[in-house]
Amino acid sequence: MERTHYCGTLRRTHIGLQATVCGWVLTCRDMGGVIFVDVRDREGVVQTVFDQAVADPASFALAERLKGASAGVFVDYRGITVAEDTALRRELVQNEVEYSVVKNTLTRFALDKVGLAGLDEVLHGTTSLATSAGDPIAPIRIVSDYAKKLGDRFNIKAAFMDGKVLNAAEIEEIAALPSKDALYAKVLGTMLAPI
Repeated sequence: MERTHYCGTLRRTHIGLQATVCGWVLTCRDMGGVIFVDVRDREGVVQTVFDQAVADPASFALAERLKGASAGVFVDYRGITVAEDTALRRELVQNEVEYSVVKNTLTRFALDKVGLAGLDEVLHGTTSLATSAGDPIAPIRIVSDYAKKLGDRFNIKAAFMDGKVLNAAEIEEIAALPSKDALYAKVLGTMLAPI
């Protein structure tokens, strides 16, 4: 069987190919006119899928991103300008937050894969995702600040932290916290202060 590194939707022309994407091995085969994809994860567990939408390697990469994230925020970005989007992305990058526009169908599959299926209901319309593998407060704080500044043109759809879906009150509470480094500095300052 031919091996390749492939990033894109698997199609009929890929029958017989074996692709490695983010540590996942995908083998594409045709069974009676239906495309089946055998997916072998890093532990060697094989699953067979036959829906072409879920056979997209991008959904497996997104599942890995969600699995490694300490927190994430889903946003409806429909009304922002290019300048506002650029400023948002710049601030997110400075705080080591990954931000990208995501496809709802592929995101549903990725969320189901990592056990966050409760977020499926918010996946409609335009959707972007901000995640952080480090500071869990950063994506929620930054996106909440921009949502307040931009009003109805930029809305938080949902958020999660450490595998738990957050409600609106929890999102506001977390957004009010300073960054993880600022919290460490406060604790350290308190410990070093004279008694």
